[in-house]
Amino acid sequence: MTSLEFCHELEFSKIVFTERKIRITHPKTILLGPPKSGKSFLIYDYLSNFETKDYLYIDFDDLRVEKDQIKEDLEEYVYKNKIKVIVLENFEFDIKIPFCESVIITSKEPKDLKEYKKLFLTPLDFEEYLLHDKKNQNITHNFNNFLKYGNLPQTIQIPDFKVYKELQNIIWLITFDKTSQEILKLLFLNIDEKNL
Repeated sequence: MTSLEFCHELEFSKIVFTERKIRITHPKTILLGPPKSGKSFLIYDYLSNFETKDYLYIDFDDLRVEKDQIKEDLEEYVYKNKIKVIVLENFEFDIKIPFCESVIITSKEPKDLKEYKKLFLTPLDFEEYLLHDKKNQNITHNFNNFLKYGNLPQTIQIPDFKVYKELQNIIWLITFDKTSQEILKLLFLNIDEKNL
């Protein structure tokens, strides 16, 4: 099975999606935002409106994807299989984007392309947080958790005893090296200290 065939078999219609204030409404969209803010789930929601055979979802950070093979065969594959929607996640703009009715791109680097609408997705605001949180009905408790654990969509769904591990994983994701990790750790440890 080729990388393109593997990507074409992915199905997103069964994923449960909680509404966000931002939706993909334009057929040609570049979606930007920090890691773990919910970009992929916004794309899954968009793809759930199409039949599996009509879209091609490629995540260039997926180790199973062979970039050279995709670069060589993408245009022909899209044409031959009558693909209506292409999703290029973690795209670096180093491959020619084939003609298609709808193209959704996520990238770490902002890029202006003619006819593409840019969307910037931030983590949850408190109103969205309340929609995502199914565990607690007490508004005070919800607000305390919002301030304590942050506003990333996946931290709401994890049990409380695993939240700290997930938050630490995110810190390691956003720091560049051991020195920046140690600096951040020092800042966190002294966050409530008062200077005299």
